[in-house]
Amino acid sequence: MEQLLRELPDIFERKYQQRLQPLREQQERLIGDNQQLQQQLRQLSSARANPLARLRQLPPPRQWLPGSAQRWLAAQRRVGRPHT
Repeated sequence: MEQLLRELPDIFERKYQQRLQPLREQQERLIGDNQQLQQQLRQLSSARANPLARLRQLPPPRQWLPGSAQRWLAAQRRVGRPHT
């Protein structure tokens, strides 16, 4: 009986650690998920705060047009006709 009483704290500690392990793993997953979501939120927030930033990265409109359209616009400007 005395030996059982001496071993009892170790038994309780082992059982406690066994039950605690899944909770620790879940906590680590939640911390990782939280960090990932915070990073995504920061990226989205910065994009919303400055929506023109993406447009500024695009080439100027003339570069969007194929060569024939660029030549047509240039000819229209030479003859003084407004383009639409």
